Amino acid sequence: MYDSAVVGSGVGLMVAVPLVTLLVFFVFRGFWTWYWKQSQQLAVLKEIRDSLRALEARPGALGLATPAVRTPLPASPPRPKKSWQDALLDRLAGVP
Repeated sequence: MYDSAVVGSGVGLMVAVPLVTLLVFFVFRGFWTWYWKQSQQLAVLKEIRDSLRALEARPGALGLATPAVRTPLPASPPRPKKSWQDALLDRLAGVP
């Protein structure tokens, strides 16, 4: 009644079209979610930049002393030089 070649190609088409559609959907979804995330990050960074500029415009707003009131920091004593073996052991132990 039906030719097997026609039925076989119809079944393959019924499988291929949804698979290609899903593939295209996931590719576009990935791109748009990435683009949306980048846009949101850019908006937040611009908001932070604008807030910091507004704070910089007010003297003393960031908790920093004005240039006329600044005092020099005391000099810290020199650190003793570690041997390379001690420095290696500290690095392996996670000591800064």
